[in-house]
Amino acid sequence: MTREEFLELPPAVALRVLFDALDEDTTRAIAHMEKIKLPLPPKYDAMIYRQGGIMWASETALEGLLYWRDKYLANNDPKYAEKDRKRAATLDRWIAWRECYPDAVWGGERNEQPVTARPPSKKPTVYPRTGGNGGGQRREAPPPQDDDIDPDSDVPF
Repeated sequence: MTREEFLELPPAVALRVLFDALDEDTTRAIAHMEKIKLPLPPKYDAMIYRQGGIMWASETALEGLLYWRDKYLANNDPKYAEKDRKRAATLDRWIAWRECYPDAVWGGERNEQPVTARPPSKKPTVYPRTGGNGGGQRREAPPPQDDDIDPDSDVPF
């Protein structure tokens, strides 16, 4: 088999070929190692707060998760230190899972609802915040309905 033919093999097949090509000492050393326990996918999605809204950890590629974890850990404001430490710990679980499954589509719970997330992306969607005041945007009162107009008021319109 040529180098080019080997590199065209699917990764699982190429690993089998490599394993079979190992010498006896290396094969024996691998056989004596404990089986590595792979991380389970997180049950709950995690919000990553952005200025324009939120993005979900489930839709964020490994590089983005690492960036936001480091950003939370670098925050020196004592007012938010505990919250940022907890957010970083949550992202650590996501990072461990993404390292093993970089392209996997996640399914789990988000806002107490079962969901299947979009595939991970280096530029995940930023969703507007819900609840509160809509992420800093002012809400206007709905226009009055004809039923709400008092015909006896001083203003004729």
